[in-house]
Amino acid sequence: MLNIAIIDDRAKLRETIHRLINATIPEGWNCQSYPPLNDLDDYNSFINNEEISVLILDELLHEQAEDSDSHVSYNGHDVANYMRNFNSEFPIHIITSYKDNEALNDSGESFDSIYDRNEFIRNSEKIVPRLVRSAMRYIETNEKKLAELTRLSQKKAADNLTQDENVRLLALQEELNIKASSSTVTDIVEIVSNIESNLSTLDSLIKNINEQLKES
Repeated sequence: MLNIAIIDDRAKLRETIHRLINATIPEGWNCQSYPPLNDLDDYNSFINNEEISVLILDELLHEQAEDSDSHVSYNGHDVANYMRNFNSEFPIHIITSYKDNEALNDSGESFDSIYDRNEFIRNSEKIVPRLVRSAMRYIETNEKKLAELTRLSQKKAADNLTQDENVRLLALQEELNIKASSSTVTDIVEIVSNIESNLSTLDSLIKNINEQLKES
């Protein structure tokens, strides 16, 4: 759950960022670097399957030669714009050597922040805690949504749900990728309970991380 993913087509550059983040992130966090995924459609499942809490993108993801396995036809802002179709709150940051790129700045609302690569390298000890804080806010927001989802699912199981509450339940199921169409209400309650159980194990870790961030 406490995972940071770096996406960059240039291995040496992404490993530099990877090393700097790993040197700064609090205990309990994990950071991994990846080449660009084959298609934009792959990112939503990647984030869910790998339990990513923060996505860090390079802007120019198509610089590798066309015969490279890392070559893609999209850029960082395309990933962010695509992801916003599914999740408006997920933390997405850009670290780039082309901070003044016009297409990037036109998509500025899709990012939590845009950092110049050299600035990040010089000030990683100050910037990395900001990345972690953005993830903590996202996790805490999701915990509240899961609590609400559990409450509404239990009311539905008891056949005690208003029309407005049912609309909200369906919206939460879609947002949290819990599909009611293929699950019974009991299944949904069990799924949410399992998720909440896993999240509860993070409580003490989150408190420790918050304390560390306050000191940074």
